[in-house]
Amino acid sequence: MTELETRRMTGKFAKKIGALLLSLAFLATAPQAGAEERVQPGESAGILDEAALTALVEGYIEEKGLKSENIGVGYCYTATGDSWYYNGERWFYSASMYKVPLMMLLAEKEYEGELSQDSLVKGLPLSQAEEYVLVNSNNDYAHLMMSYFGTDRECRELYQQYSDLPKEDYDPDFYDYSYFCPRFMTDVVETLYFDSERFPNIIDCLKRAQPDNYFNLRLGSKYEIAQKYGSYKEFNSACGIIYTPNPFVLTVMTENLSIAMGEMVTADIAVLMEEYTLSLDAELERFRQEQEALQAKAEEEERQRLEEEQKALREEQERRDREEQERREKQEQAAREAEKKAALIQIAGAAGVIVLAAGAIAALLLAGRRRKKRPVLKGGARRGAGSYTPRH
Repeated sequence: MTELETRRMTGKFAKKIGALLLSLAFLATAPQAGAEERVQPGESAGILDEAALTALVEGYIEEKGLKSENIGVGYCYTATGDSWYYNGERWFYSASMYKVPLMMLLAEKEYEGELSQDSLVKGLPLSQAEEYVLVNSNNDYAHLMMSYFGTDRECRELYQQYSDLPKEDYDPDFYDYSYFCPRFMTDVVETLYFDSERFPNIIDCLKRAQPDNYFNLRLGSKYEIAQKYGSYKEFNSACGIIYTPNPFVLTVMTENLSIAMGEMVTADIAVLMEEYTLSLDAELERFRQEQEALQAKAEEEERQRLEEEQKALREEQERRDREEQERREKQEQAAREAEKKAALIQIAGAAGVIVLAAGAIAALLLAGRRRKKRPVLKGGARRGAGSYTPRH
């Protein structure tokens, strides 16, 4: 695992897992038409009702006579960490929204001790750079901060560490022209929210940005809001954190709309998401209880599975032990039979030798008796009955 991947795991995703543990499990729902088609492996809508969210946004689009392809939305309910997207991977020109991940890079250096609020970054104190870039959205100072890290493309490659969007899913315009998608920008703000201590002062600056516009236009009097807008010709967008009792992260990106209309759309969708978030708050405890029950059931099933697996392993080992014992007994029996056979062969061989020896001895004895029965005369001639001459 690279240092960058480790940082992401110990940062945004570790905190997001902490939020997800409040719900303990995910509820899978089928993707709806118009909503983000792809649910990432291991993820689900959780407490979110994707169909309801899609209907909410599409109903608004139809009511205002807008085109669905000109609107992109990213939403995260921070109480559980669940996210949802509408045209989530459609790419829009980011305009000034890029200043959020840019200044997060510098804030992280402060967190790591490389910089302080008084450190000069390209001749400007970091504290002033944050104020100019995030609160006032000054382009000149933003470009100066980008030069601290290298080229524009090198900066954009660094921004990727704040999103879990796969590298192969990035549009070439992301690198070349600063085009972002709602999913990417929502990931960035989620990282900022869930790992806020790693990015000192960033949220505080965003809370002072555009106090009367964009998300603040209709919700600023009700909630604290940390936001960053992006506006260039027909591209008008906003992203941020809206501090309802359980805060939500929101990204709204538009194209082919006037500045005024784009700002109105972002404000209206913020209100829709506020109302939806408050409805989630009302059912959150029930949802958590359901997830706890599901988790308990899953844990019990897992316990039973492990017990059955261990039982099967024990039975398999016992079977193998029996087979091994039978094999050893057969080997020992075969060895004993072989020893008996060898002994019998030795006995038979010894008996054969004895028999042969006895036969040889008997032959010798017989031959000896025969020699005694036929005496031999002196001189070698045998005595005959006709040649016997008695001595007187």
